[in-house]
Amino acid sequence: MIKYKTIASFIAFCSLILVLAETTIVADKSQQLKSLEWKQGHLIKEFEFKRSQAEQYDAYKQQLVELETSLAELVRTLPDHIAQSEVHKDFSDVAIKSGTEINRFSLEKENTREFYAESLFKIQMDSDFEPIYSFISNLSSHPRLSVIRSLRIRPYGSKLRANLEIMVYRYVLEDEQ
Repeated sequence: MIKYKTIASFIAFCSLILVLAETTIVADKSQQLKSLEWKQGHLIKEFEFKRSQAEQYDAYKQQLVELETSLAELVRTLPDHIAQSEVHKDFSDVAIKSGTEINRFSLEKENTREFYAESLFKIQMDSDFEPIYSFISNLSSHPRLSVIRSLRIRPYGSKLRANLEIMVYRYVLEDEQ
């Protein structure tokens, strides 16, 4: 009888070890399977994205040509060195059109970059709010490529004093480089 109990206990113990081993191995493999399924899904999405890019390669090339053409046209609209001297007159005309006038106008040193140069103009004007706003609005619609880098408006007597820093860009000619 003891023999059967020992054998039964041994079989139960071995069964328990097999169940624990199988549970551990299956759980580990299940985790690996989930990880690999996620990786597979990620790789499929990446493949689909790259495939769609490859299918649109010709369209991208055409778009690049159009962008290069557009950039070349924009570069041609930048003023050259001669037109840069007319900036003061242009800004004064915009100010007059806006109903204000420029009190102080100064040009900082020009910084030359790869294919363009930038000049910082400092402008001071005293006026009411509407003419200052109109000046800024008219300046933004002006064909010369300029960016208002800073604007400070503060009370000045019965009017407002506006201090502007305007960056103006121009094309650098090949013989200037």
